[in-house]
Amino acid sequence: DHAAALARYRDRVTVIPFGIDPERWTAASLARPADAGERFVLFVGRHVPYKGVDILIRALQGTGIHAVIAGDGPQRPEWEALARGLNVPARFTGDVPDARLHELFAACAAFVLPSTTRAEAFGYVQLEAMASGKPVISTDVPSGVSWVNQHEQTGLIVRAGDVDALRGALRRLMADEPLRARLGRQARARVEDTFTMSHLRERLRAFYAEAA
Repeated sequence: DHAAALARYRDRVTVIPFGIDPERWTAASLARPADAGERFVLFVGRHVPYKGVDILIRALQGTGIHAVIAGDGPQRPEWEALARGLNVPARFTGDVPDARLHELFAACAAFVLPSTTRAEAFGYVQLEAMASGKPVISTDVPSGVSWVNQHEQTGLIVRAGDVDALRGALRRLMADEPLRARLGRQARARVEDTFTMSHLRERLRAFYAEAA
């Protein structure tokens, strides 16, 4: 819908979403993670400008909400300095192994994807959070991000680059445990209904059969 280059061929486009194995994330959510006593929001991704972690850090200022920021990249020193300068409780982990990533998803209260441009085309990491039964806060970048995470159904969507809007969403979600639980359950259900590997295989087989 947002790709100008495909507009002429829209009637010839078949959308086949990514798939994930939700059972891998179910097993992780049943474990007792080391972070179980710390309520925090989680970001996972490359530390590059369009990921918008600077917006997240600014939105966290003055809220008392803790963040764990996993991943690495060229922006990490700048973002760490920003968090220190604003006295924001953000813990940068660097790249983490899969087992640790599962623990972080299991332990977090919510996942945040504060991307600022359509370079964030889909946000596969949203599926990992949703399969873990966690609500997602994402942005309205003109891509597939807001189709994966659906506003008031699987999480909250805010205007890209808007610090105040993101701060409001963070405060709302962290203050309302029943809301987090409901959105998390619905996020997991959306993965099972739409984004499993079995759905991906079925759609690919149907597409190849039609093309042949």
